[in-house]
Amino acid sequence: CACGLRGCWEQYGSGRVLDRWAQQHLVGSTPVAKLLIAKAGSAEQVTGKTVSQLAADGIREARECLATVGYNLGVGMASLAAVFDPEFFVVGGGLADNKELLLEPMVQSFEEHLFGAAHRKVPPIKLALLGPDAALIGAAGLAPR
Repeated sequence: CACGLRGCWEQYGSGRVLDRWAQQHLVGSTPVAKLLIAKAGSAEQVTGKTVSQLAADGIREARECLATVGYNLGVGMASLAAVFDPEFFVVGGGLADNKELLLEPMVQSFEEHLFGAAHRKVPPIKLALLGPDAALIGAAGLAPR
């Protein structure tokens, strides 16, 4: 991980995963690399958002990448639920733009890994109402006037 530790959730369940996936696929001239470059305009402009766009276009490899991120988010949320027993989870940030592709694998993985799921109320997973800008809007609200 960039922080120097190992196994950080950020490495498996964040938008940075999409960035790394894109960079790995740009090596060589694979069909996916060509699609990434065509979508972004150039190799230098390819980002995780480009991966999301390919997934929305139905490109199997990109959809699988997003499903993996959703799965990993669900596993992490199940661990958090075991420790904190939250009423619900709110998912925001740029990944919220991919709700159709992330939510199903996230919920499935969460329910699959939730300790004692048969004996407890399963906390729902909700999307941030303000979408990917929720954190930015919240920070602006805290800024001194």
